[in-house]
Amino acid sequence: TSRMKRVPSVIIGLILMAVSVLLFLSLISYGTKDLAALSFPFNKIPHNLIGISGAYLACSLLLVFGYGSYFISIYFFLLGLDRLGAVKVRGIAKGSLVKVFSFVLLLVSVCSFMGIFFSAKEDIYYHSGLIGFLLASVLNKYLGFWGAAILLGITITILLWMLAGDFLEDLFS
Repeated sequence: TSRMKRVPSVIIGLILMAVSVLLFLSLISYGTKDLAALSFPFNKIPHNLIGISGAYLACSLLLVFGYGSYFISIYFFLLGLDRLGAVKVRGIAKGSLVKVFSFVLLLVSVCSFMGIFFSAKEDIYYHSGLIGFLLASVLNKYLGFWGAAILLGITITILLWMLAGDFLEDLFS
């Protein structure tokens, strides 16, 4: 009855946590030599803990989001814990569409925030990804370093409050 109603939530929580762990393992064990297109000679047996699919996943995420990719893994893990009832990761954002949009905007803002600190072209891949680099470049041009830092800092704070205000309140109290 009430236990049966909770089963789908528990399954979703476990899936989110499993995806989070797989994503995290693929990111921390990623090496460019695992992909033939990126290096020569390449590893015949990928060193990525998740195999060749983990290497491609990590490469794609790091290229687009940089270190913000780790944020995806952490957030999915926290959402999984929330579904299991272990922690409360809720904020003022209501509705799935608002939460998804807020998360994507938060991810882009985090990447851009890293991009304003690491703006050298050779650091794009590792720090902010393409998205962070491009948005940070535009913000730096029109707002300057401090204007971009303040805007992104406020944006990140508001979006964190929208997505996980209760969790942050419990964490810091």
